[in-house]
Amino acid sequence: MYDESQLLSIRKEVSEMAGKKGNSEVTSKKAASAASKVLRNPSSSKAAKTAAASALTQRPNKK
Repeated sequence: MYDESQLLSIRKEVSEMAGKKGNSEVTSKKAASAASKVLRNPSSSKAAKTAAASALTQRPNKK
């Protein structure tokens, strides 16, 4: 399970990206990995999963 500081880091990155006008910004690989783990954890809160899902939608698809 992730601690509060890791979740805050994900939320901060998502918030910063939401404030940007261009679509050139993407979630970092490290943040995307953390977000993925949050989504797979059944004990993660709804708010944490929402933030994690938002971060992953801003990550390029694997090729």
